[in-house]
Amino acid sequence: MTQQVPESGNGPGLKITEGQPSRSATGSEKLKSLGREALRGRTVQYFAYYVRGNQLFWQDTFDSDDEPGIESPDDAKRKREWVHATGQRLNYVVARLDKAFSPVQSGRLIRCVFDVGDGAVFYHSPFFGEYLVGAVLADTPVDVADATMGQLCDRVRLIRGYGGHLNLAGADTEYDVDVDEADLAEDEPYIDEFGLNGSRPELSGHFRSALSAEALHYVMYLEGAEPIRSADLLRHPRLEPLTVGTDHDARRKHYERIGKLTYITSHRMDRTLLPLLGGVLRRVVLDVEAGALYFRRLGEDDALIGVTLDQAKVAVAEASLNTLAQAIADR
Repeated sequence: MTQQVPESGNGPGLKITEGQPSRSATGSEKLKSLGREALRGRTVQYFAYYVRGNQLFWQDTFDSDDEPGIESPDDAKRKREWVHATGQRLNYVVARLDKAFSPVQSGRLIRCVFDVGDGAVFYHSPFFGEYLVGAVLADTPVDVADATMGQLCDRVRLIRGYGGHLNLAGADTEYDVDVDEADLAEDEPYIDEFGLNGSRPELSGHFRSALSAEALHYVMYLEGAEPIRSADLLRHPRLEPLTVGTDHDARRKHYERIGKLTYITSHRMDRTLLPLLGGVLRRVVLDVEAGALYFRRLGEDDALIGVTLDQAKVAVAEASLNTLAQAIADR
């Protein structure tokens, strides 16, 4: 079933189209209302709700006049089908990535960003077994769309009777500064570096400067899917409460494996997202309940992986990784 929802007062030419599979979507009217509200803000162009990988309903603005990223009615139909397929595929992509995080005891994946630079697809999970998919195709800042999806996810939790919120992307604590005795310890003595045959030694200074006990805790440089050099602060006293029950060496190995899996996944996702967004992935964020892992593509075959163990510093750590990526690119 597909229908156009009448709109008024939301700018010229805005049309919200929505649909659902033939099976019942009983009890979803409040959820649909939240979706329409988000779409009216023109910060996201597509929203869908999934339960255990099955689409409950979808909504988009693809049929609007002069819609960014849409060239014709046929293009709107084609891209709608592509994003539907991508949303279903994310159920399996995220399940594999989620399992990879299990040994580091950082909780389930709650947010993923697949960003090509001028468009992105988002996965936000308010609770186990259900997730939201959002998309922007062009002309909308990805961080603004991501924030809209995060707010929508929090509101879904409240409607469904869940208390509190997930602090997605660490947005609520991005500018907080909490200092305890462990924060005053120097970082340098706790930095561990690992490299294969001394490759890319010029990265050492950049890595050591980018790491901080407050935000960015692990970085790795990849050529292809192979780790070349890494550095971390996993032994730092400030991180002790964040690594309870896990061995530093084992945790390091797991981050290496997750980084390689993310590299492979991003290249596979390129084939899925290219017809939809018109570009290859430049950035992937895997936000778990306690921290996040970041993927930044530097060139055709090389990339950076970054990790923070602290959910409160997800945004701050990504900013540090972005600075590191720019410094390496400028060499």
